[in-house]
Amino acid sequence: MISSFLSIVALVAIASPVGGPERALSASAEASKKAFTELLKATKEAPDVRISALKLPGTPEYLASPQGMMGYYALGQSFQKFPDRSAEALRIYTVLLPKIDHLRGWDGYQTTYVARAAEASGDLGLAEKVRRESAKLIRRTIEKHDFETPKLGNADVLDYFKLDLAHLEGAGMRRRLVGNRAPDMKFLWASDPGFKRLSDLRGKVVVLDFWATWCKPCVGLFPKIREIAQSYEGKLVVFVGVTSLQGWSMDPKAGKIDCKGDPKKETGLMPDLMKQLGVSWTVVFSDKDCFNPDFDIMEIPHMSVLDQDGVVRFDAVEPDALKSKIDGLLAPKMNESK
Repeated sequence: MISSFLSIVALVAIASPVGGPERALSASAEASKKAFTELLKATKEAPDVRISALKLPGTPEYLASPQGMMGYYALGQSFQKFPDRSAEALRIYTVLLPKIDHLRGWDGYQTTYVARAAEASGDLGLAEKVRRESAKLIRRTIEKHDFETPKLGNADVLDYFKLDLAHLEGAGMRRRLVGNRAPDMKFLWASDPGFKRLSDLRGKVVVLDFWATWCKPCVGLFPKIREIAQSYEGKLVVFVGVTSLQGWSMDPKAGKIDCKGDPKKETGLMPDLMKQLGVSWTVVFSDKDCFNPDFDIMEIPHMSVLDQDGVVRFDAVEPDALKSKIDGLLAPKMNESK
């Protein structure tokens, strides 16, 4: 699996940050930094360390700084690994978030990560408060536009924050995805010219496979998808590989091909790439990122299954479970036709 965070980290590794010198932390913020560093290493004592770190007076300043990205990561990890007393910590966190005027680091993903990890508390109402307050913080950050590193190479940090906000406000994180009509998406290009929008595919069971040309685990899954897709030939089931414009394409033979600023070149490479990879199902370039915020996709490959009415029935489906999910959706329709 490839996560959006790891893809950003890879960008940072090769990019030259554009910005001024990092602002020094106050003594109280340095104390908070030390506490969150300890949280990252903590095991059984993590719940106590987490609460102590959140209560420190310098924590709002620390979390607002670029160095605070590590603090959010430590917090999210602790909620996932050590959920004991997480509700107590989250109540402190929801009070703390409005005290952070805006973020100055390059990565707002970590606040989204904590909001997602908050569901580990089992208190969905409290998790929703964390999501709302996190979204407000990201909005303030976008409005302030006060980043110590405004660019990573040619990429604007602001664009990352806009994507983070889209995730926080998307159907997935609001728990309005599964059991509801799938958020529509427009197809900028499709290997089947008849595919224009996701909503046009209603009447069939739709399997969405979100991927990118550079994602090795995605490509590694193709033989399995091909096998399953072939087993439904002639039935009202459609498989759609969903990607998005990346500015470059990864070719198995030629390697990385630069397509920056040339969408036609990037989409034009796809038919040959499909042949090389043995992709027999339809591939589309969506108007949404392949890390689609409406589906709250943070890792690819990611598979979702829609029923004949366009309702998302299953999300984050494992390939081995795919066939049973599809058969379950086909069965009622088959019985109706008898």
